[in-house]
Amino acid sequence: MSEQLGPALKIALKRAATTGEVQQLSLARGLNVRVRGAPERLCLWRDTGEWQGDKRAETEGHVCAKVLGWTEHTVTWSGKYLIVEPTQALL
Repeated sequence: MSEQLGPALKIALKRAATTGEVQQLSLARGLNVRVRGAPERLCLWRDTGEWQGDKRAETEGHVCAKVLGWTEHTVTWSGKYLIVEPTQALL
């Protein structure tokens, strides 16, 4: 999954940063992702199946961050949405 996921997310992130418009992707197995460029942020959700509070969902968020090269990031829930954002390492 990450072989195809990385390029798709990177293109969407670049497009979002360039245009200032949120990009939306529908990925394999029903995963939806909204990508914002400034500040960088991913919003993940599924319309069907187990999702909210599910550890598998959080793992998908970490995978998305990893393929974007976000070594430091947060994964938080906001209603049915999983929000993934890069963070700065503490000094």
